[in-house]
This record gives sequence, structure tokens and C-alpha cells, in this order.
Amino acid sequence: MAVALTRNVPSVFLALGIALASAPPMTHIRKILIATDFSPQAAHAQQVGVELAQKLDAKVTLLYVFEFPSYVFLDGATFMPSSDVISQIVFDADAGLTAAKATAAGIGHSVEAVSAQGKAQDVIPGYAIANSFDLIVMGTHGRRGLGRLVMGSVAENVVRTAKVPVLTVPSP
Repeated sequence: MAVALTRNVPSVFLALGIALASAPPMTHIRKILIATDFSPQAAHAQQVGVELAQKLDAKVTLLYVFEFPSYVFLDGATFMPSSDVISQIVFDADAGLTAAKATAAGIGHSVEAVSAQGKAQDVIPGYAIANSFDLIVMGTHGRRGLGRLVMGSVAENVVRTAKVPVLTVPSP
């Protein structure tokens, strides 16, 4: 009867004498979302994510999230950027994604690249769910103390709110 209980258990568990008859099946990672902000930390996370995708034969999408600057003054007036500023932000996003795609191709894996407007901590988990990703990969900046208090942590917020697993890659 032991054979029936352990037939689908990896041999490493059998060697350790661990029978996992009721273990759930492993999740297959077929689609990986790599969030980038074009920083050195994000580039490192991209490399880790692409190498993981190669090993898993998974598809990769790079996501860059940008916000248009806006300011609200004490009198309630709002400043929105000009169309030239908006065009430049979109152009810079496209240029950054083109360079990131080239880097991934240099590693030997093709990727899709998309950009989206909004708050990164909200857009990344939402995009992952809406597009059926199995894993989010993103870098961490390693801020501590006042810097973290002022800047916040996009990675921390994504980990807290994402409905799919998140792999955070610390700075090299």
C-alpha cells in the first residue's frame, strides 16, 4: 500500500522518508510578469526573472508603470502637464522598454513589453490578475528608515495586495 501513497511523490521526499500522499500538485508557472522602473535594481530583477523563465519555459512580459505629474494647490486649482510633457513621458517609457527587451534578448529569451499609467503598487497586481500571470518578479531598492518612510515601498505594497505569488529580488 505504501507504493499507492507515494507513487507521485518526488524521490527526494521518499529518500527522506516523507510520504506526501495528500500534497497538492505544484503550480505550473507559464506566465511571468516582470515589473520594471529601469533602475539598476529592476534590471537585476529582470535578469533573474528572465533566467527563471528560461528554466521553466515560461512567457515573460515586462511592465513599466508611469504616472503623469499633477499638483493640487491650496486654493483647489490643479496643475496637469502639457501634451508635450505627456508625450515625452510616453516616449521615454517606450525607449526604456525597447532597451529592456534588447537586454532580455541578449540573455536569450524573447519578451513582450507593455507600459501602463497609474500608481505602480495598484497597477502591477491588477495587471497580473487581469492577464492571468502566474508570478510577479520585481526588484527592491533596499531603502530603510526615513527614505522608506518618505518614498514608501512599491514592492512591499505589491507583495501585500497581489493575488499571485511575488518574487522580490534584492539589490545585488
